[in-house]
Amino acid sequence: MSLNPTRANLVNRGVTAAHLSTPFKAEADAALAEFQATRSSLERQVRQGDLTLKVAREKAAAAAAQIRERLVKRAEGYSATPRIFVDRLVAVSEARRQARRNASNEALQREIIGLLRQSIVEQQMISRAGEFEAQAYQRPLHGGPAAPTLKSLIGFHDAARIAGDDTALEWTRRHLESFRLRGLTPEENRLIDQATDRPDRVNDRTVSRFIEAMRGQPAEALEDFVAQALESADANACAAAFLLA
Repeated sequence: MSLNPTRANLVNRGVTAAHLSTPFKAEADAALAEFQATRSSLERQVRQGDLTLKVAREKAAAAAAQIRERLVKRAEGYSATPRIFVDRLVAVSEARRQARRNASNEALQREIIGLLRQSIVEQQMISRAGEFEAQAYQRPLHGGPAAPTLKSLIGFHDAARIAGDDTALEWTRRHLESFRLRGLTPEENRLIDQATDRPDRVNDRTVSRFIEAMRGQPAEALEDFVAQALESADANACAAAFLLA
């Protein structure tokens, strides 16, 4: 057991990072190869008597300092993501921040209406609970009290979405979330994520799926993804876009 757990953790992370391939690694490897070539040339000149050991060491130190300075400057402004991709996100973020500062009475009214609608949904969920249970609960073949199943809840959710019943949708989302404690398969969790997704709330699992799907894509695909995320105002897509940037 390490006497310094924090140091051991940093060492492990450093070893792991050293084996990961990154866009900047190619530049670092090229710089290292350049220094090794310079060092080999100096060693050859020392063996041939063209340079003294002291002069060779000074030249090697100067070459190392020059390469280090070049890499540091390159790293400070380096980004594997195209600059236009980051600039676009920053511009939209600043525009939204300015809009919040200048919130009009109309925006405040919309917020109040949203809170009132949420309050109404909460009240209706209580009064309509029996109606929802009758449609979404199933009685087991071997007997016993009726209970919801993942399949019945997904079906009820789809029906509520088609009917535009916000109260039924919210009631189903909450029951689906409770199923996560049952040790479901990745596919079943994906179905729940799709059903419980809310454009105004961030779901870490959905964000991770977006990032995994866009990893390694060309700049044009990233630009298109950002445009769609901003246009749809989807919190998960926008969060993924910021993380990719």
